[in-house]
Amino acid sequence: MGLFENTTGTGALGARVAALLALAACTSEMPPPKDGAALRSAGDDPVEPVCIDLAAAGWMAPAAPMAERANYGLPTVRNELLALGREACAILGGSLPGEHDSDTAQLLWSVHEERDTIELLLLGKADAALATVPPAPRELQDGVTASMLGVELFGFAVHPSSSVYNLRLEDARLLADGTTVDWRQIRLDAGPVTFIVPQANGASERAMRSLAPGRRLSGAAMWADSTEAALEAVARDPNAIAFVPIAALPESATVRIVTIDGAQPSVGAFEDGTYPIGVPIWFVARGQPRECLTSLREQIARGDFAGQRMTLSTR
Repeated sequence: MGLFENTTGTGALGARVAALLALAACTSEMPPPKDGAALRSAGDDPVEPVCIDLAAAGWMAPAAPMAERANYGLPTVRNELLALGREACAILGGSLPGEHDSDTAQLLWSVHEERDTIELLLLGKADAALATVPPAPRELQDGVTASMLGVELFGFAVHPSSSVYNLRLEDARLLADGTTVDWRQIRLDAGPVTFIVPQANGASERAMRSLAPGRRLSGAAMWADSTEAALEAVARDPNAIAFVPIAALPESATVRIVTIDGAQPSVGAFEDGTYPIGVPIWFVARGQPRECLTSLREQIARGDFAGQRMTLSTR
């Protein structure tokens, strides 16, 4: 009778014991082979051990409930996919602020054109989008939601002694595109205009698109290496004016920000339309965003950027 032919309870137990003994023989420590054969002493059993297929021998895996209990407590890590617009990425300094991975989710992001981010969301290829453009009406009808997390506000800084306190919006546009080269052209008692813009992270180009879509920055503009350098130049020249990101102004800046049509730059003034010069960042999702994306949204909305120097103004 073969080893596993007995199907009675005692026979099954004997089969399992025999299988375990055979497996132990397979895995026991043996001296290295010589000339293709195993070394044995004269008293060894001449029959070599055979590895047993435990599944074929009736050694079954644990039942489903036991297997589920064995995997209990091991979290499933889910990827949260974020489509990030190129302009939004530049405003955030070229990367996302802080860490957003958790025990159950990992944030993965990729950069796309602004409008493509929302298309990817609608196609189910992203869980959320960060972009400088809001959803179109048809996209809102498809069930997406949008919230404005902040605005990259821009303004005009002048010397404390300057006679410029307010600019009409069109006068600001004429200064920025180089049409106005002397303060007397806009009815101010001063001399030639020194127009300064910081050359950092494409901010000046974004500022111009916000201020005067379709127009170019003045070819006579003086380029500064940074916002700080632009402000230092203004502080030395009473006839200078700099077009700068508001959130990047240092607390110790010795300059004055002029109003546009009587409005001071602020997120609230931008939202209600009284202050026009800014680039918003929108968080767009379908349904309730999960943990990583919620953490990112809240961090940006608070203006908490883990020590990174940002130009985004938040409430």
